[in-house]
Amino acid sequence: LQEKIGSGLKRIRRDDWGTLPATELQARLRRLCERGLLEQKRGLLKQTRMASRIQRAYRIYLARRHWRLFRLRLLILQCAIRCHRARHVPRMLREDEMPEQGRTYVMFHGTSPESAALIEQNGFQPSSGGLLGPGVYVSRDVRKAQMYSRRAAGGLKASKGVVLEVEVELGRVCKIDDHPEMVPKGWTESPWHDASPPYDSAWVSKDCPSTVFSGAHAGLGIVEEDCVWDREKVKVVRRAEWDTDVADITSIQWMFEEDEERLSVHSNENDEEVSGRWVSFSKENSFYIESHYRIHLRGTGKAVVRTHIEEERKRFNQHTGYEYDIDFVHMKQTNVTTRYQRRLRRIDTRWDACIVIQRNWRAHLRRKMASRIQRAYRIHFLRRRRRRVRELALKLQGAIRCRQARHVPR
Repeated sequence: LQEKIGSGLKRIRRDDWGTLPATELQARLRRLCERGLLEQKRGLLKQTRMASRIQRAYRIYLARRHWRLFRLRLLILQCAIRCHRARHVPRMLREDEMPEQGRTYVMFHGTSPESAALIEQNGFQPSSGGLLGPGVYVSRDVRKAQMYSRRAAGGLKASKGVVLEVEVELGRVCKIDDHPEMVPKGWTESPWHDASPPYDSAWVSKDCPSTVFSGAHAGLGIVEEDCVWDREKVKVVRRAEWDTDVADITSIQWMFEEDEERLSVHSNENDEEVSGRWVSFSKENSFYIESHYRIHLRGTGKAVVRTHIEEERKRFNQHTGYEYDIDFVHMKQTNVTTRYQRRLRRIDTRWDACIVIQRNWRAHLRRKMASRIQRAYRIHFLRRRRRRVRELALKLQGAIRCRQARHVPR
């Protein structure tokens, strides 16, 4: 078709139609129309335009359809992500809620500051025995963890310990209320784990009667607790409660060395103590570092631990991050991102007043010694000047006598 149209156009261009009369021009156009060249070209143009319109409309249809499918798939994906998060993101259990197998839950574990530091470094170590047998004991009730933390801190009602917030994968749970035969008869027995198939954890609910399980009714009367057999199923998240009233720990203040041009920013804040070029850590971080420092001195802890500085306490270079490595051997802190180091200092505030008195007394002695040296120098200088004056006076007197002996008549 293109060859025919091309030959017809060539033929039209070859003839000089401008010199033909109107009748001859109409006759030639009629013959071309009879040959079908012009109609075919016109039909081809119409088909091309229609095809382009159909193609554009189809593309718009496909785009809209694809966009609808994309939005539908996006909604399905969002719903799947929400369902996945709702299933796998750890959450807290209600007091009477039965845990689901394969899910992770948030619970609490109470212990002493030194034991909390060991757990944070090396993970949980299962107990050799207990009311539910060997394993890691946790509770969904924070009051139960607080009771154990007080007991681990020294057994005093006024003392406080550390409550760790943990993520626990309970697995297959044995509810002691429904299986009284699974209660251990001895301190080191665990019939619920020795069952076939074995249970991964044992749970005592808050409504468990004392005839079934009476061991947890002491203290505050909080019955609920869980025992997990595998220690790898329990992960530490953070310290939910970290404060204590033990003077040996609360009196310790950790400080880092700051640049002189930055001290004015720290000194303007009420929650930060500045002593010379040393700026104090927060109370929480000082407690955290001190607990790890104590187990390092005992030889059971690591020499380098990582801590997280609060965002509101870092005044400069927030883009370098908030994590630091604390080196107890060289007494330095290192930025995890930039590896920039600063010196550390450990101060016992109970002896801070004595240190100030001793420092002032030393300064007083230095000033007193300086005044004595200055007075001695002045005396030496005066004696030297007097000696010089006497020598000059003797010389002058000798000169006068010689002059008198020379010029006086005799």
